[in-house]
Amino acid sequence: MRSRSPAMARRPARSSLARTWDRWRLTPVWTACFATVVAVALRGGLAPPAAASLVLAVGLLTWRAARVTHEHRTLVDAVDSDRRRLQTLLGDVADQVVICNDHGLVTEVVGAVAGMPVGTSEMAGTRLLDLVHESDRASALAAMEGALAHPGSSTPWEGRVRLPDGRTAWINAAVVDRRGDPDVHGMVVTFRDVTDRRKAEQELERLALFDPLTGLPSRATLVTDLRTALRHASPTHPISVLYCDLDRLKVVNDSLGHHTGDLLIAAVAKRWVDALPSHTTLSRFGGDEFVVLAPYVEEGPGPAVVADAMVAALNQSIVVAGYELTVTASIGIATVVDSGKAAEDVLRDADAALYEAKTGGRNRVVLFDDEMGDAAVERLLLESDLRSALRSGLIEVHLQPIMDLATNRPSSFEALLRWEHPVRGWVRPDRIVHVAEETGLIVELGNVVLELSCQAIAWMRDLLGTPVKVAVNTSPLQLARAEFMSTVDQVLRRYDLPASALVIEVTEGILLDPAGQGRATLQALHHRGIGISLDDFGTGYSSLSYLGTFPLDQLKLDRTITTGATETPTGLAVLRGVLHMTEQLGLPVVAEGLETDEQIAQLTELGATHGQGWGFAPAMPVAEAIKWARGWVTERAQEPDEGGAASSSPPGLSDDRP
Repeated sequence: MRSRSPAMARRPARSSLARTWDRWRLTPVWTACFATVVAVALRGGLAPPAAASLVLAVGLLTWRAARVTHEHRTLVDAVDSDRRRLQTLLGDVADQVVICNDHGLVTEVVGAVAGMPVGTSEMAGTRLLDLVHESDRASALAAMEGALAHPGSSTPWEGRVRLPDGRTAWINAAVVDRRGDPDVHGMVVTFRDVTDRRKAEQELERLALFDPLTGLPSRATLVTDLRTALRHASPTHPISVLYCDLDRLKVVNDSLGHHTGDLLIAAVAKRWVDALPSHTTLSRFGGDEFVVLAPYVEEGPGPAVVADAMVAALNQSIVVAGYELTVTASIGIATVVDSGKAAEDVLRDADAALYEAKTGGRNRVVLFDDEMGDAAVERLLLESDLRSALRSGLIEVHLQPIMDLATNRPSSFEALLRWEHPVRGWVRPDRIVHVAEETGLIVELGNVVLELSCQAIAWMRDLLGTPVKVAVNTSPLQLARAEFMSTVDQVLRRYDLPASALVIEVTEGILLDPAGQGRATLQALHHRGIGISLDDFGTGYSSLSYLGTFPLDQLKLDRTITTGATETPTGLAVLRGVLHMTEQLGLPVVAEGLETDEQIAQLTELGATHGQGWGFAPAMPVAEAIKWARGWVTERAQEPDEGGAASSSPPGLSDDRP
């Protein structure tokens, strides 16, 4: 239903027959009148010229009157058509137009009403400002005054209006002073309902300011609040920031799904909101990271006490999605007494303290100091240099032989990561791996090491003519990638290597995920004939019950066990037990870190099958390792076997077992 003013009332459209009748309906009248005049002239005895003149005059008058009548009807039809067209266009426009008099009273409503916030009945005769929300009347009045100051110019305004049912609607309006126009003689206000748009904008603003999962302030909100708080920082009123990270949430996401992980994050947020004092602000920075802004409050708890309360809030398990889960948090604290410090720098310092908390064992609270800041900068520079080294091909591998203790001959080589920095010199491998895992470079780095290792062993096999193997350390993050199998296949094909030439070394952490992607990948590798070796055994927290269920071909005892266990009766008993267990499982054991003949003899007597360490040979560049292996082959080839003949193929190098 559309409401219009009387001036704009629509006339019904007239048919063609009706228009024809309007045009010719007076013709019979004019014809009869003309015939009457002619008859009177003839009967009245008028002379023929006079009668003819009279008839001609009457005819002209009749024709002129008919023409004027026709033109009038044509003009009326044109005006009516324009009126109908204008009314149709106004009805299709989503805007509504009202005209106000000098007192601000609505005198006329033009345009669409259906769907508009205020109808004609509520507006006609109403003071326009009375419809405006109390909070927006000042701006509406200013818009009207602006329009009055510039007649004929449009002045924009956007604000709220009160609806008769008590609701509030947003409208966007334009005010024009047309009082000097004799056809309008009033203030013209054109407006449209923009409530839906404003709601959408408010929702976007809410999403920008608050985290949708937890309802906590977002990162942007926290940074803004921190900048404001830092303006008042002083030695007597310090500002503290607590950077928090949930420990091992990835395990929950990978095993129970990200939905369960999200529910856990929301539950943790609720516990922390309940545990934190009122003067603090908890925000979610994204993922499993939270930040607490804790300004100084007289007689209030300090930042360390606040952090301890957050850790304690997680002592009790959390039930989500039917699972009873236990989660811990690492927290880094940075305290500022300088009002000139930037918010970004404070967050960086707190993040550096968080890093120390996580690397120090997790579930800890660490306060920031300057050394941590230097270390954070160092990590950033090292990351940049590592990316450059990967692009420039500066990463290399060295080879260290793994010896068969029964024959004192090499059975395979382990490829060890090496990087010579142009300024830092040789960077420790564990340092390289740690930075790569933190920055997401571990997969790219692992693929480079796999490529270089297979290239080196293919070169050695060609030069020596022996089927020697290479053992490559592999990150669990590599094994978790679906494309890892295809990467291994491509590298083996590229260097024409059989699957038996490669041994994948994994750490004990893989045993913590007995049903995950890593286990499936190991089974697929083992099925193809690639060896699987469990590295650094005895240093972690693996369950021995998993050893029989994983596709393992070899165990490597960490040097901390092999070099120190024989020094005490307890250590010796533990070492004997481990070696006896592996013997029952049928797994060869590599003893790492053997440096003296005494250690080699002890481990051989205890039952270790293979050894590795400086007591045999150090890790060497590929060319030197090949030279070492060639010299060993040449020297051993001249030794007579038990039958007195020289051996042409050293069994150590030709043995397929790692």
